[in-house]
Amino acid sequence: MDLWTAEGIGGVFPGSRLREIRNARDVLTITEERVYEVFWGNKEPSGDPERVVKKGYDVAAKEARVTKRNVVNIVHRLISKGFLEVVAPPVVYGRKTPATYRILSFAVVRENQKRSGRNWTIHVGNGIAYACKITGSWRAAQEH
Repeated sequence: MDLWTAEGIGGVFPGSRLREIRNARDVLTITEERVYEVFWGNKEPSGDPERVVKKGYDVAAKEARVTKRNVVNIVHRLISKGFLEVVAPPVVYGRKTPATYRILSFAVVRENQKRSGRNWTIHVGNGIAYACKITGSWRAAQEH
């Protein structure tokens, strides 16, 4: 039996819990997708591979209709899942400015997922994580 783990979360899961990624958004929860769309902006199809935007947590929380604390957590998850990158951190002293982010299009994210072997997800509780196969050498080490 193949065993899998959830990237960034841990745990051991059977292969029956896997779902194949067909498009980039398959790894996002509904709320994560809403926050992503707040950062992406205009939904008009433009073919942009990426966009750069300055946005603070307060503004993002208001636009996505979630709490600031949740936005902070979701932004970190979007970064770890490969949808956002921090270009410049926020300035918190003097004249305050929000962080600058590079937001990757779903097409670019999917290509990156394929290139890095991120082809499966596991639903864990209310979240979705990339699935990583546990190799035989890891299992053998755990048994001893």
